[in-house]
Amino acid sequence: MSESEPDYDDIDADEHPVLSPPLLMRSFLTIASSSVACLLLYAFVGLALAYLFFPDVWQAMTAGQAEAKADGSIPIAMLVPWIVLHGICCVGIGWITSKVAPFAPEKHSLILAIFLFIGWAQKAFTGDPDKLVLNAAFTIVVPLAIAYGARLYSDSQPNIDSTSEDVSP
Repeated sequence: MSESEPDYDDIDADEHPVLSPPLLMRSFLTIASSSVACLLLYAFVGLALAYLFFPDVWQAMTAGQAEAKADGSIPIAMLVPWIVLHGICCVGIGWITSKVAPFAPEKHSLILAIFLFIGWAQKAFTGDPDKLVLNAAFTIVVPLAIAYGARLYSDSQPNIDSTSEDVSP
């Protein structure tokens, strides 16, 4: 071993300890369940708005596939509240993801935001051209809302600085 390579024989001296498999599984499940919650809320909010305020869109969404293609575009009057309500839900999802993360709360929400950004971007590029504006809007709003929720959580936590010394008399 050369002098420039560190000696890793002492586990206590290692700055990056290995995380246990149950902790890593909890980390994975935190991100996966948050992703599923985000997608379920997307569907729920869209269907609820269509059912309550847009009966023609409700019929197109719940009817057979052939009829849904004929009425594929979403009216702007439904799109804006859908984006706003889902954005608010995603702020909550980002906050909850950070709260239940076993370690590095902001990084868990960041991974979730990146994962959902990639999914929405893929849907925007390969999806139905009638829903391009819908998918592009969600590609932008969802990751930003999740990141904002994570930021709200980290701002609500007390800042513990281990390097500062109490100098009060």
